[in-house]
Amino acid sequence: MPRGPFHLTRQELERFRINRSGPVEKRKVLAHLLAGCEPCRASAREVFFPQTLDYSRMFDRLEVAFVDAESAIRAERRRGEELWHLLEPLDATQRLLWVKNDPRLYMWGLYNLLLNEGRKIIRQDRGEAVGLYHLAWMIAQKLDPEAYGDTRVRDFQGNAAAQLGNAKRLYGDLRGAEEDFARAEELLDLGTGDLLERAYLLGARATLKADLGFFDDASALFRQAVSCARQMGDRHQEGTYLIAWSSATGWIDPEKGLELAKRGEARLERGVDPHLELGARHLQAACLGELGRTAEARGLMEACRPLYARYSDPVTQGRLLRLEGHLARNEGSLEESEGRFRELVALYERHDFDFDLALAAVELADVLSLRGKLAESAGILRGLYPLLERLKLHADILRSWLILQEAVQRNAAQEQMFRDVAMTLRQKWLRRPAPATLPIG
Repeated sequence: MPRGPFHLTRQELERFRINRSGPVEKRKVLAHLLAGCEPCRASAREVFFPQTLDYSRMFDRLEVAFVDAESAIRAERRRGEELWHLLEPLDATQRLLWVKNDPRLYMWGLYNLLLNEGRKIIRQDRGEAVGLYHLAWMIAQKLDPEAYGDTRVRDFQGNAAAQLGNAKRLYGDLRGAEEDFARAEELLDLGTGDLLERAYLLGARATLKADLGFFDDASALFRQAVSCARQMGDRHQEGTYLIAWSSATGWIDPEKGLELAKRGEARLERGVDPHLELGARHLQAACLGELGRTAEARGLMEACRPLYARYSDPVTQGRLLRLEGHLARNEGSLEESEGRFRELVALYERHDFDFDLALAAVELADVLSLRGKLAESAGILRGLYPLLERLKLHADILRSWLILQEAVQRNAAQEQMFRDVAMTLRQKWLRRPAPATLPIG
């Protein structure tokens, strides 16, 4: 008998029956039934098989099949790890050629490992992550439907396309991301109807819409992703999408962003993803700062310093520097604020984060103007303008940038002008066109 007094609800059993359970709930339901809880087995018979028959042997066979499946999965994972040890030392082109020409690599174990490796490095090296996701996509297209099931293979392909698209989005290839997301939707429509895969695609598409400045569309997609997670009974996944929604919304509507981040954090399973927990608290601090609740924001940020220190990637450290700069500015510590924004500009220059660099340059120019360093403020804006031209950005960005630069030179720049340029950057930035060859070999 299973330990503990709990029993499965009919809603949990019904979600399991129609393949709408989240991964955590799915494992809980299956393990509980196989452990031999007779009241829950009886409920499961009523939900799964409405006719009054003896299905005890079926549960016994299910237990054997479950053990066999677990053994097969472990074997595939081990084989995937062995193959990755051979692939890992190669450069992108060598990996691509090997995967393209060797059918022995076409297995779920390697496909799954490549997705996991991509997730590990995407914050540090977006280009490398694109390459790994592309290999996973190539393998997914070659998986044997007879071995894995036709609809499940479609799920694998759809998931690989969605994750490749999201990596391209982060890399700056927005057109490529849109194409991959459309391909993922077509494939998932042919799959098992797995809500987990559907929710991920909705969340990724929502973030892309936000990147492109279509915020109403982004909110609608995030709302659907949250709904999918709720249907699965997966509170942690629901929290993940609420936090992503907050990230896309908070700088437009900090009150709404704060509410979403709080709701998202409350749904997270503690300890599963500390970086996500940090993200939720960071967003709350940023929104509090925007709302003028600087002391609360400062207290929350300082409480999170041990978590910030665990992540050295430029995205996380850049978020901290920006928050420190904004809070110091709110507190009137302009010298400290200037120092933080100088560090931020240097960080983004080192890592070629063009959008983030442009935004940080506006923020630094704002603080320099407040300190009376008008020539240096105008010089920063003037020095970055040729890059913006080369990137062929929206005309509104170039126009507002030049207007701000001229106003600073004439000592006529108002505070709202800096905020307006930052808003225009966020709303209308189209990252540099995709490189002729992405880093996939």
